[in-house]
Amino acid sequence: MSKQVEKPIETDSVREVDDSLRDVRRDFINRLCDYVLSLEALTQETRDSEDYTHGLRNVEIVSHKIAGVAATLGFPALGEDARKIEASISKENSELHPNKLWQQVEPALEHFMDSMERAIDEHEMS
Repeated sequence: MSKQVEKPIETDSVREVDDSLRDVRRDFINRLCDYVLSLEALTQETRDSEDYTHGLRNVEIVSHKIAGVAATLGFPALGEDARKIEASISKENSELHPNKLWQQVEPALEHFMDSMERAIDEHEMS
């Protein structure tokens, strides 16, 4: 039997990957800032206009975007919160009147926005 000698990973390559990942995380955090502001405005607009269908659809879109990447970039709880909101708005709940669905989603959305703000703050402190 021949032994395979494992080749060590090049330090420069690891450093480049770490730097790239750090850049991607920073970009994600910057997008979170935009998403929080967008969701806050959307929440107020939905309350004022009572256009719950429009509000729910846009919350679902933002939640989907965050759910798709958050865990990969080291924010698993944020990804899970996003997935829960997205699932609660999905077609499975389409039998509910949009007003009733909004009433169910809004507390989770507020929690989600708080979670995003905490992730932003924690990233800025690191």
